[in-house]
Amino acid sequence: MAVKVAPKKRYFDKEEFIEPGISTVLVGCGRLGSVLANKARKPMIIIDKDKEAFNRLKNPDRHILVNRDIRDPEALARFENKARVIMAIDDFPTAVYAGLCARAVHSVPRVFVYSKSDSVTLRSLKLRAYDEDSTDKF
Repeated sequence: MAVKVAPKKRYFDKEEFIEPGISTVLVGCGRLGSVLANKARKPMIIIDKDKEAFNRLKNPDRHILVNRDIRDPEALARFENKARVIMAIDDFPTAVYAGLCARAVHSVPRVFVYSKSDSVTLRSLKLRAYDEDSTDKF
């Protein structure tokens, strides 16, 4: 299978792409995810199952937008060779599952999961907790 370089300004549904120079994956483009994406200094890969969620972005052309459910293996494959994955979804079990896949399967060194109260559990899984008050560390 030939590997393609991702073109700009498109949504990706089915094919595998390499994203040169992008080191951050953001999962979820809802209320919190869109705030993080709009504050980002560098382009990132943004994964969300709802295509309409990408309308919250001020400058969507800066980022690579992937319209997939995070439980999909092709979406999880986006974590390969990335430096940081940020889970900005409300479904805590799914966020932990995807975070563990990023950490254990794809060897992502920094995985952040949104949580206001479960930081001890996340620390034991070698995941980092964050909430609305600590988003400045991204």
